[in-house]
Order: sequence, then structure tokens, then C-alpha cells
Amino acid sequence: MSQRKLVTGHPAQLSATRGRYKVWFNRHIIHGADRSWVRNITSAYTVGELSDISRRHAVTHVILEGELPPNLNTLFPQLTHLRLKSLCRNANFNSISSLRKLVVLNISGNRVFTHLFSNMFTSLLSLRELHMEGCELTTLPNSVTLLKNLQVLNVSENNLSKGLPDYMFTSLQSLRELTMRDCNLTTLPNR
Repeated sequence: MSQRKLVTGHPAQLSATRGRYKVWFNRHIIHGADRSWVRNITSAYTVGELSDISRRHAVTHVILEGELPPNLNTLFPQLTHLRLKSLCRNANFNSISSLRKLVVLNISGNRVFTHLFSNMFTSLLSLRELHMEGCELTTLPNSVTLLKNLQVLNVSENNLSKGLPDYMFTSLQSLRELTMRDCNLTTLPNR
């Protein structure tokens, strides 16, 4: 079956419920120049059902709540925008690091531990926006400096008392917007 592009008016939203993930789609399917509207769908899906949806539609925007499903990159290989909400403390970020087409990642508001995703950014070479506002970070993972295409970085409302990596500004050549409100920083790295 040929893959149809899924354009979301509102991103899909997932939350784990006993081995199932609740997904909301508000979308239209594009067939060449013809647009066909599809009704809003609200249901709980298993990983297999999500995989079937992904085979039929190029899902590009997802909001995920609670647990991260295994093999996120296999479920949504076309994913470009990911928002994580109310993550479990022991969330496994390994599947995120495999999302090669990811352009925007927002983990704001989740209490995450830097060591849990210290290497997560090494493979996200397409990432242009990273939002980590209010994640209770004390330092940025060094792998953030590998994001050569990163244009927007928001680390507001984190206690970055340990500072920023010394080579941060020289590494992030594409960075255009850096938001660091309420971070308890006393110095910035040299350029």
C-alpha cells in the first residue's frame, strides 16, 4: 500500500493505558492536489495498531504522555516533531535517539535526570529546536553540543549551577535563539 502523508491540525497525543497508547488525530490526508478530510479519531491503540497506522500514514507530529513506547523510530519513522509530557522518571530515551528525521524535540516540564539522556543527542543530527524548560537540570548533557543544526535552545527554569559546557557556543554554529530565564547562571562560556 502506498504511504499517504498525514498532516495534523493537532498533533497526535499518546498516553499509556495498560499496554495501550491513547492517540488523538485531527488530520487530513493529502492525495496529490486532492484533500480528503478524516474525522477526529480518539482511541487507545496497541503498539501493533500504532505500527499499522504508521504504515498507512506518514505521522510527523506526536505528543506522547507517560511511558515511551519501545522502538519509537520503528513506529513513527517520519516523525519530525515530538513533545513529551508527564514522562515516567525511568523513561528510556534510547528510542528517541534513533529518530533521524526529528526536527523539534520538546521535553519541557519533565523532571529528567541528565544521565538518562546523556547520549540521546548524538544521533539527532536533523534537530533544529530543543526545548528543555523546567526539567530540573543542573547541567546540559555534553551531547547537546553535537547538534550542528540546532537553531533554538530553551533551557529556562533549570538550576544550571554547574554551568554550560565551555565549547558550547563554538560548537553550536547554527544557534540563533538561546533562552535561559531563571537558570542561576553566574558566568557564560567564552565564544
